[in-house]
Amino acid sequence: MKESKAFWVRIVMLGVVVILVGRLIELQIFKHREYLRMARENAARISPIYPPRGWMTDRYGEILVTNESRFSLIVLPYLITDENRDLTAGRLEKFTHIPKKEFLQKLGNASGRFRAVTLRRIISKELATRLVELEAQLPGVVVEQRPTRRYRKGNLLAHVEGYVGEVTTEELSKLARAGYAQKDFIGKDGIEKQFDAYLRGRRGGQQIEVDVRGRPIRLTEMVEPVPGMSLKLTVDSGLQEEVEDALGEEWGSVIVMDAKTGAVRALASRPTFDPTDVDAGLDARGHPFLNRALSAYPPGSTFKVATLMAALEKGVATLDETIECPGWYRVGSRVAKCWKLDGHGKLNVIEGLVWSCDVVFYELGRRLEIAPIAEYATRLGFGSATRIDLPNEKDGFIPTENWKQETLSEPWYPGDFINHAIGQGFIQVTPIQMAKVFAQLATGMTVAPYVVEEIEDLNREVAYRHTDVEEKSEPLKVDTENLDLVRKALRQAVLRGTGVAARVAGLPAAGKTGTAENPGPAHAWFAAFAPWEDPEIVIVVFVEHGEHGDRAAARAAGRVLKWYKENRATNLVFEEAEFPPQKMIQGPYAPENFATKVDRVETRLATSESP
Repeated sequence: MKESKAFWVRIVMLGVVVILVGRLIELQIFKHREYLRMARENAARISPIYPPRGWMTDRYGEILVTNESRFSLIVLPYLITDENRDLTAGRLEKFTHIPKKEFLQKLGNASGRFRAVTLRRIISKELATRLVELEAQLPGVVVEQRPTRRYRKGNLLAHVEGYVGEVTTEELSKLARAGYAQKDFIGKDGIEKQFDAYLRGRRGGQQIEVDVRGRPIRLTEMVEPVPGMSLKLTVDSGLQEEVEDALGEEWGSVIVMDAKTGAVRALASRPTFDPTDVDAGLDARGHPFLNRALSAYPPGSTFKVATLMAALEKGVATLDETIECPGWYRVGSRVAKCWKLDGHGKLNVIEGLVWSCDVVFYELGRRLEIAPIAEYATRLGFGSATRIDLPNEKDGFIPTENWKQETLSEPWYPGDFINHAIGQGFIQVTPIQMAKVFAQLATGMTVAPYVVEEIEDLNREVAYRHTDVEEKSEPLKVDTENLDLVRKALRQAVLRGTGVAARVAGLPAAGKTGTAENPGPAHAWFAAFAPWEDPEIVIVVFVEHGEHGDRAAARAAGRVLKWYKENRATNLVFEEAEFPPQKMIQGPYAPENFATKVDRVETRLATSESP
């Protein structure tokens, strides 16, 4: 019995020895590197060195966004102990006026002992210097120097450039594998967000050996940061300033775009925000972070170009036919009014667009119904995102023949047909989409808006060029003769119709006004291209609750066009007389001398005033 008991004692002791030896082997061999790393980290402080983000310039090379060095104040929780917590909080309150309660609260909310906590995002250079001198008295409190964004134009291009901020926990959970870490800056909106991978650079760092109190002893390792790449934008900062001034304090958007290439020369959205102080905009009126250039609204009468194109393509109207406008239109028991309550008299469809006669388009809508309107609206570019290289673009919406039944379990009614023909009903478009549509009407070719021309690395080598990725332009899928008729009608709308407020002598434009009904005062639209025979630019003005497209929107467009003529235009003409063929003009608005020969003399004007 004693021998049996001794045997089992030896077995147990042997087992204990085996376990201890196994654990020793695990610690000394298999997990040696891990525990060595942890030991080193306990005796070291790893300080990241943040790279400067890439610059942005306008199309002419003017610097728009750079960096400047700023100081921030952080605390490292793993260096705060029960013994020094209250003492550090008290000293910090004395030196910086950061309340002790705030310090302890932020420390308590830390997501981990080894995750730095930001006490102040920006502190003065004087305070930073003072705190560095007092570092021995403030264990765990660190002054951090890092490059921060400087937007040299202030809020001028806020919705294009965007802004940056510290990466959030939610963002980090998705981006950790891409090299992002806590306290990294990341693009939150605009180009800063869309091209963050190019702009951000690569973080460096230094490992500093520290004593038991967290005080630095020596630098043990250093990795230099890699700066971000620089972006050349398509925008013209001089034109952007004029666009912002033209929009003034109105809420809305103005876009100027190259008619042939889709390069955005200016893009404004109001209200706006300060990209260096985004917190100030969080409670501001009017949703300043909303980019109205990429948001969807009812288009009103600007949409009539799609209805007219559908009518001409489908043959439901001819130039010889006139439609009587008494100021109203009856559909079933409903009486729909024209904006001109005493009526336009007899007009053909071209003159209907020139004067934006609702009754003419009510009749076209009744004849077409929904499917052809949707088809040609889509062909022109309405109802789908332009895929501009900016975030948060809306698609807009063009209802199809089946949509209402499938979505609302209702058929289409005649009242729907006439509403959609004038750009009301369920239709939604974005200002950037409108710019694309009018560029395609201007040139007869497809275009795609964009804002980044090229990206260069530190060696001035091109890492990205828009021309390498742009889609091939194709002819618009409409009859060229019908397209020409629509373009001529748009020219007449500016020359003598609803768009005369945008007329600028020497820069003949073709365009369309729009007044879009919605809850509250109507929205005002104006879209145009100029010069109309050899288009250089497209301009779209959207004024939220501007009430009349022929006033607020067209006047703002006229101001921008005048500036463009005087500062940028390369193709100016002198207009002595400009009337279309007799067939295009009927009704009380036809000029008596419509048969006068058109005499255009192309010459550069030294000076010319808009009528």
